[in-house]
Amino acid sequence: MTPPIPAPKASQTHPAPRRHTSKYLTGSLWWHVVQSAVAGSIGLLALFASDFVDIYFISMLGEKYLVAAVGYAATVTFFSTSLVIGLAIGTGVLVGKNLGAGNAQEASRVASSSVVIAFLLCAGLSLLLAWFAPNLIAALGAKEETAQLAVYFLRLLLISLPMMAVAVVGSSVLRAQGLPSKAAMVTLTGAIVNTIMDPVLMFGLHMGFAGAAVATVLSQVGMMMIALRTIRHSELHFAPFVGDHRWASLRAQVLHHIKPLSAFAVPAILANLATPVGNAYLTRTMSEFGNDAVAGFAIIGRLTPIAFAFVFAMSGAIGPIVAQNVGGKRFDRVYKALLASYQLSAIYTFIVAFLLWLLLPVILRMFPVGANGNSLITLFCGPLALFWMFNAWLFCANAGFNNLSKPLYSTMLNWTRQTLFVIPFTMLATHYWQAAGVLIGPAIGGAILGTAAMVLSLRLPLKQEALIAKKVEPSTFN
Repeated sequence: MTPPIPAPKASQTHPAPRRHTSKYLTGSLWWHVVQSAVAGSIGLLALFASDFVDIYFISMLGEKYLVAAVGYAATVTFFSTSLVIGLAIGTGVLVGKNLGAGNAQEASRVASSSVVIAFLLCAGLSLLLAWFAPNLIAALGAKEETAQLAVYFLRLLLISLPMMAVAVVGSSVLRAQGLPSKAAMVTLTGAIVNTIMDPVLMFGLHMGFAGAAVATVLSQVGMMMIALRTIRHSELHFAPFVGDHRWASLRAQVLHHIKPLSAFAVPAILANLATPVGNAYLTRTMSEFGNDAVAGFAIIGRLTPIAFAFVFAMSGAIGPIVAQNVGGKRFDRVYKALLASYQLSAIYTFIVAFLLWLLLPVILRMFPVGANGNSLITLFCGPLALFWMFNAWLFCANAGFNNLSKPLYSTMLNWTRQTLFVIPFTMLATHYWQAAGVLIGPAIGGAILGTAAMVLSLRLPLKQEALIAKKVEPSTFN
């Protein structure tokens, strides 16, 4: 049984959170989705662009195996990032629902507990990953000097994992409040620090390859500081812990929130871990075609989030909108919000696919990665970019499932995709198209699952709206 949380004396606390207005319960849903996604995409675009700059500067060092080493390290960090995103999803769901229901003080407590849990969990995870780094990199197919550099780069990156976790969870708290522009400032800060420090450390201080990793660590520290400061000055605040029993209060509160957070975070983590598992399989398969192919695959991995930053941001933007409306029992608005996200995703994907096709010659000149790498980049910037519409649908559907108290739907769909719709499809595609099949197979599988996820997600709010109309309380939202 969870021990009671000692309440600090009123004179010792900061002011309680002011009455929070749930802004997503009213107004145009198209405008809410667009505004939130645009604000989020600015921060994400800057952050992804800084990752892209990393690859560009590393490629300037003149050795293709350095780019391949970054690709292997990024595959491992993808696992830890997926865990952090799962924690952030759970945090956003609980904060958003409490705000939608008018319970700002509980939302503040959830935010405080989530930050502590994220930091402690990722501190332990970073030590574990650093210890097993050689085994993990070897399992991905890296060999000799490329493997040694990948392990070195990975261990440097893992230093900042706890700070990154706090920053990502903090951004989720800000988005759940309806503050997408302030959440974007967190990622924007990281991007600015990374972009400035990259050339300073790599070339100014002659740190070379290691400088890129150190710049990333510094950027994560900057993100954490901005996230904590912004939340502290928002309407929500952090739950204050002062006085003689502050540590006991904090410990009791964290223990109290582990179970409700886990109910959403664990399925979300499992769902998000499916992607790096699938990506690890793809990287291992791509390694069979040489370092040129792995380097091209790594560049595509950095180019993709830049090109589709709006899509990634929209999946994060739609969550708080759905959460607040679920908390307010406005399932008609949940349906319209999800539909708007699918329509916007389709429009955006067609525009970006056309721009990538136009910019292909420039991209190929920026990254001389050999014939195999160039052919993969050409394929991605051609017809395969259009398939990202289905990935976008899957992302938005997952956000809908998580906030409609159906996180296991996301888990099942993601793992089904990364196993049944990635591995067999990739094996068949590589048989006919060699390295290109590593891109073609998952694209076809993603189209099938993305469409299915969209249809399923739109049915859920309609079903709940019908229950509300019959004056039946949906037990799943208790």
